[in-house]
Amino acid sequence: IFSSYAKMSFAELLIFSRQLQVLIGSGIPLVQALDILGDQSNSRGYRTVCTRIKSKVSEGSYLWESMAAFPDTFDKLYLALIRAGESSGSLDQMLRRISNYIEDADRLRKMLKSAMMYPFIVIIIGVAVVTAMLVFVIPKFEELLTSNGQELPAPTQFVIDMSHFLVNNAMMLVVGSTV
Repeated sequence: IFSSYAKMSFAELLIFSRQLQVLIGSGIPLVQALDILGDQSNSRGYRTVCTRIKSKVSEGSYLWESMAAFPDTFDKLYLALIRAGESSGSLDQMLRRISNYIEDADRLRKMLKSAMMYPFIVIIIGVAVVTAMLVFVIPKFEELLTSNGQELPAPTQFVIDMSHFLVNNAMMLVVGSTV
């Protein structure tokens, strides 16, 4: 059983893939490349993953089998591509493709996150404007509308009732929304 810190972050996985590709592509044996990668890292999880993979590969396991012991770091697609690269003898090329894929996935994730910020900000501003109207503007109009003594239409009365509810229960709503 592995300890919880034996895991790489997304950025570390990209660095690991790129550096392993360069080392293997330059003719350094896999075990030595894993040893170099583990020694260079300041991250405890990264170093542990590299050390344990190197240990299993030294004992005769395939690289993909050794990586499979870390499902939080290496997903099934990553393992399948490493397995295909080992089987075909083109591990360095496969690691290059994996690195490109990880970079593209990261770029897409960042673009999606930034694209979702605009609707989120619009919703927040909309809620703030409606709240400000119910708390500050509607009470002023209520005095004007009720001053002539006539009964108000149902939609108007509903908005005024919402304003009263919000003003009277503001503290409770704020505390309830933070819990």
